[in-house]
Amino acid sequence: MICLVDHHRLADLRQLSLQEDPYACRIACLFDSYGLSYDFARFWVQYDTNGQATAAIVRYYDAVTAALTDNSDREELTGFLQVIGFGSLSAPEPLLPGQEEAGVLMRLVRPADAPELSDDLVLNDQPSLNGVYRLLESCRDELNVPPYESFLLDMSHKLRHGTALCITLEKDGVPIACAMTVAQSETCAVIGGVAVHRQFRRRGYGTACVTELCRRLSGRSVLLVREPHRNRAFYEKLGFI
Repeated sequence: MICLVDHHRLADLRQLSLQEDPYACRIACLFDSYGLSYDFARFWVQYDTNGQATAAIVRYYDAVTAALTDNSDREELTGFLQVIGFGSLSAPEPLLPGQEEAGVLMRLVRPADAPELSDDLVLNDQPSLNGVYRLLESCRDELNVPPYESFLLDMSHKLRHGTALCITLEKDGVPIACAMTVAQSETCAVIGGVAVHRQFRRRGYGTACVTELCRRLSGRSVLLVREPHRNRAFYEKLGFI
C-alpha cells in the first residue's frame, strides 16, 4: 500500500530518509526544505501488509526520487510510478524497463588536507548565486545545468533553510571555482555542482572548494554520484571510494 504523507505518517518518512544513500538524502532534504505545504513537492510512503514502512517516494515538480529497502514491493512501485508519471526518475535500482544507470556512487572515507592558496584568493560560503550560476554556465558542456530561475529559487530557498551549502573560491570577488551540496540532511550530504573556470584549472582550486565543503559537513556521511568514466582519480585523491 502506498500512502500520501500527512502529519500522521511523518515518522515513517523520517525513518526511511535516514538511510545513508543519495536517494533517501534527497527525500529528507526536500522535506526539510519544503515540508507538506507545496503542491510541487509531494511525498509518499509504501507499507507492507504488517504496516511496516518499506519505501519512500518524492515527486518534486516532474522529478521523482525513490528510496528503497530490502522489503520494498518493487512491482507495486513500478505500477505507482507509471500512474503518477514523471520527467526523470532516480532510484538505487531500475524500477522501469529501459531505466539506465546514470552514475557511480562514491563515499568520503578519509578527508583530504586543504591545499594552500595565494593571498588574492578567498573561500566564500555566502556567494552571489548569480556569480555561481555564471560559473556553472561556463562549464555547461560538462555539467547538467538547470534553468537559471529554477536554480536561483531552489538554491536560495535551501540556503535559507540550512539544507544546502555552497562554497566558492573567488578572485577579485568573482567565483572561479565552486562546490555545493545538491542534497543535504542532518545525517547525510550529496556533493555536486563542482566546477572550475577553464582559465584556472589544474591549480588545485576545485580541490580547495571540495575539501572546504567536506570540512563543513563533518559529522555527516558525504556522498557524490559521478559520471561512470569521469573524475574517478580526482575524487579518490580527495578521500572518496
